[in-house]
Amino acid sequence: MPLINILVKRIPKQTLSIRIDPELKNLLDKYCCFIQSGRHHVVAEALLLAFERDSEFQAWLKTNSSATVRSLEQNGASGSTESLLRNESYG
Repeated sequence: MPLINILVKRIPKQTLSIRIDPELKNLLDKYCCFIQSGRHHVVAEALLLAFERDSEFQAWLKTNSSATVRSLEQNGASGSTESLLRNESYG
């Protein structure tokens, strides 16, 4: 049984551009083939799974507002904060 469920319901998406290692892309494509779903679905579900299982992140979410997220650029996160916030929907 796959860890990521097959896409059942389509919801509106936003575009997010990322760069990954070729080996990771190859594994992503194989997993997509395994569950017969697109990359967007697998990446979105994998991120949600990671976010749900990260207890420290869940605790952080409870105590930090979206105003804190705007400080990512100041902390050296790659990509502009505006683009990170604009693409906050998964998919």
